[in-house]
Amino acid sequence: ATGTFRQPTTVRPLPAKTVRIGRDAGNDLVIDDLVVSRQHAELRALADGRHEIVDLGSHNGTFLNGQPVSRAVLGAGDIVG
Repeated sequence: ATGTFRQPTTVRPLPAKTVRIGRDAGNDLVIDDLVVSRQHAELRALADGRHEIVDLGSHNGTFLNGQPVSRAVLGAGDIVG
């Protein structure tokens, strides 16, 4: 799969907990788009204060700054798609 890199439509602060992302209504962050899997990814708060994005085996993949990732630590200004 390939990602289309776009400027974000919203910018959100990162919470100090795990946030499950996907199309299913049971997720913490629901994205109503068929490109997004029902259980797509998790945004995890790490003990050292950083955050990581973890793909949950999604069909179309998870992207960080336009590059596909299965797991990656986030930095200031990073764009997850």
